[in-house]
Amino acid sequence: SFGTTSYKQPSCGFEEYTVGPKLDIQCPSIYGTHTLSWLCDWRQLFGFDNNVPMGIRLDAGHSLKSSIKHILETDTRDNPLLPHDGYHTRISQEIAGLGGDVIFSKVEFQTEVYKEIIPNWV
Repeated sequence: SFGTTSYKQPSCGFEEYTVGPKLDIQCPSIYGTHTLSWLCDWRQLFGFDNNVPMGIRLDAGHSLKSSIKHILETDTRDNPLLPHDGYHTRISQEIAGLGGDVIFSKVEFQTEVYKEIIPNWV
């Protein structure tokens, strides 16, 4: 897929524009759904307000990120829109620096647990 995002960070005082391709491969397992992605994003930071910290200003201009990302998602909810029982867990790891000028590693963990405590209350 190919994506474009552009948004103003009102509370942070700058704008960001990102564009680039993304390649995903999904595979089910006994633990959930694995997604392996390659991302290549060209990013531009601009439109700084006067109160933006110098650390963010130093990242102004263009940058290129090439990264590999793995996501494991497990979902046992009885209903994805209005669940009463089950859990939804998402663990992701991303490594950038396989090209481009952005280098980092990141791990994220999200979980939601639904259990009916009082009838019709979750």
